[in-house]
Amino acid sequence: MKPKSLNASSTSFDTLIRFCQTAEIPIVKIVPDPTDTTFTRTINDTIGFVKVMDSLKAGRANFNINDIKWVPFSQPQQQFELAAGFIPRNGIDIPVFEARTPYEVYLATPGDAFNEKEWNQRRDNAKAEKESINRYAGLKVGSMEEATTDGNWEKL
Repeated sequence: MKPKSLNASSTSFDTLIRFCQTAEIPIVKIVPDPTDTTFTRTINDTIGFVKVMDSLKAGRANFNINDIKWVPFSQPQQQFELAAGFIPRNGIDIPVFEARTPYEVYLATPGDAFNEKEWNQRRDNAKAEKESINRYAGLKVGSMEEATTDGNWEKL
């Protein structure tokens, strides 16, 4: 089922960056329910909130949120492809997103220190392997085709 797209302005890195700079995520304390003898129920208690930005830059001295749009080490510098929208499921619109870059960008030849022919062969082999099983030939997180709550990294 094809997703309903968000308008172009809400599917941008500027919107994502602004969200990361202003939004908060809850800190949830999860404890076993003392009345449950099966140890299967928990009590979830929101004990506070932390800014998304603080969570992202924790332990990273030189973190710059504006760099999240760029594919690391791409030459020339290139942006990840970004899409967002909704997939209808059981009468409810489920929000989905996808960020990706093809192997040709992500695994471009890294420079003189590497054997370019061998590097390109490994990249081409990785691409062919993914294509042979009808998967995206690159690095991808999320999906514009499937709503899932069990993680966004593509299954191998």
